[in-house]
Amino acid sequence: MANAQLCLSPTSIDRYRVCPKRFYFQDVAGRKFDDVKSYEQLLGEAVHKALEQLLRLPAAARKESVSRVVDQAALRFAAANRLSTDAHERLRDTALQLGEPYVSQLGTKTNTLRTEQAFQLRLSNGTVIKTRVDRIDANDRGLLEVVDYKTGRHQIDERDLAYETAPIVQLHAVGKASEIPVEEVTWVYLQSGESISWCPEAEDVEAATDRLIRVLRNMHAERSYEPNPGRHCSSCPFKTICPAFGDVGANEAFAERA
Repeated sequence: MANAQLCLSPTSIDRYRVCPKRFYFQDVAGRKFDDVKSYEQLLGEAVHKALEQLLRLPAAARKESVSRVVDQAALRFAAANRLSTDAHERLRDTALQLGEPYVSQLGTKTNTLRTEQAFQLRLSNGTVIKTRVDRIDANDRGLLEVVDYKTGRHQIDERDLAYETAPIVQLHAVGKASEIPVEEVTWVYLQSGESISWCPEAEDVEAATDRLIRVLRNMHAERSYEPNPGRHCSSCPFKTICPAFGDVGANEAFAERA
């Protein structure tokens, strides 16, 4: 990756980890593609927007405001994406099913400092990693908790959270911007109502940071951007121009997901 100034995100770093060729097409070469949002993406955006607005209300007013705020968020995204009446109603109903129980169980004790806040982590070699945090809370000890909402069904094991890209980027970015340590990173799975958390010790932060640095070094040293065929190929917008399109493994992945 010749350009050290290329602005990255946890998503683009994970894109490289999954398939360097897709990372090249999308993030280095900047190839255009039809970025049509799926229903699941619109649902996630609507839920995030509704929760952002609800967490900015006084705690006592949140529960009675859920239906109104969700209605507004669903209408906004349905109109912007020209959804049919049926799809709009489905979006609203599902967003309410995900958001209402979560807001109800939050209660009045949550000390939320920021919602939907953008951060930049600038590294010594000039690399900038941008990230957005769904929510930042202060705990009883005055330390920070980063909260990330997940609206999909897929869940990871709590032990694997330390190996994800986003938590370590957010931990450093938020900590440097606030000068208050991040003690905990929590992913909230709204479909199941379950949460997983990472409360790293100093050695855990060091290990996760080393893993991130190794990936970034590989990215900056990269010249060939070889494709990595697999199940992920079926959803890749560049599969028809990818040299691995005709590979047996890739074709099997396409067939399985068709």
